[in-house]
Amino acid sequence: MRPSAVPAIAAVVSAILIMLFEAALPAVSTAGTGGRSVESATWRFEFDNDLFFHKDNKLTNVWSLHRYSDIAQNRDDIKYTPSALKGILKKLPGFTNEGLVFRSGLGIGQIMQTPSDSTRTDLIINDVPYAGAITAHGTWFAFNNKEFYGLEFICGLMGPLSMAEQTQKTAHKIFDSVDPKGWDNQLKTEPLLNINYMVKRKILSLGSPGGFSMDTAIGGNMGIGNLFTQASVSVDIRIGHNMTRGFFYVPDPAGVFMNYLASLKPQNPAYGSLYAGLSIRGTAFVRNELLDGNLFRNSHSVDKKPFVGSIVWGLYYEGKRLGVTLAAIVCTDDVDTSKATAAEGDERLGIISLEWRF
Repeated sequence: MRPSAVPAIAAVVSAILIMLFEAALPAVSTAGTGGRSVESATWRFEFDNDLFFHKDNKLTNVWSLHRYSDIAQNRDDIKYTPSALKGILKKLPGFTNEGLVFRSGLGIGQIMQTPSDSTRTDLIINDVPYAGAITAHGTWFAFNNKEFYGLEFICGLMGPLSMAEQTQKTAHKIFDSVDPKGWDNQLKTEPLLNINYMVKRKILSLGSPGGFSMDTAIGGNMGIGNLFTQASVSVDIRIGHNMTRGFFYVPDPAGVFMNYLASLKPQNPAYGSLYAGLSIRGTAFVRNELLDGNLFRNSHSVDKKPFVGSIVWGLYYEGKRLGVTLAAIVCTDDVDTSKATAAEGDERLGIISLEWRF
């Protein structure tokens, strides 16, 4: 076993134990948790890494930290929302529908990509570029148990200012992994701006809401910007016990889709919700800066495939105080490996997400 695999395995085992312990016990009382629930303000930390698949290349490490507001019953009461943006939300499809609740979120994140051979110092023209990005996210969404509408703004920086090089070298030193030598060839400094819009609709619900049940939702997402320009469709399926109402979060390691928290209290709020989730997605890419390279400056790039399929599956626990997600994402080839012959086509990432209500 590689030394670097030990902390990842320990993290997974710890998260599973927490989920099982929390799910087995009812909440003490509403007063004992200060009235907290999945509808309360929430912090979420998400860590995505290919280490879980014994890889260290392409999209290799992503982390994000988000703070979500508590649920607002009225669109005008959404937190972290300037008046001008509230005016925009009133004009967006879906946000004016009756019977919806509202939520917003603010977050930061870092994206890291490397070629397969990190020992080389020269530019590896037949593999993906070294790339790092630091991003800030603002999300606003309206939903109920049947429908979801979301808007996200992403801004950030591609290039050395993202500190991706320093982050990877520090992590590899701590875990005694290979020191990456090629960061001098990373994509150049460039501002990033993206706008995402997402719609979901639940089409099937079966079983007992307070016991075992399942549901299915279909969705669509569109993103425009120099980080990603894409359109996608998805089918989300989950099955479990005392599931939260609303829509489960499908992890998004790279910012292609949207970060959100669209859970409503389960039928039996005294107990946590434990369920398995599966999302099948198809995406058409017009632009992917991680592969296409810098938009405003000359840089290294590789030919991408325009259509990418992905499967995300995971185990979810949602409680009054704590939420834990263990998930994985596998994608079809997004690189044309007939031209970028050193690149490994498919993406595989393991995901750990922790939530804390306050």
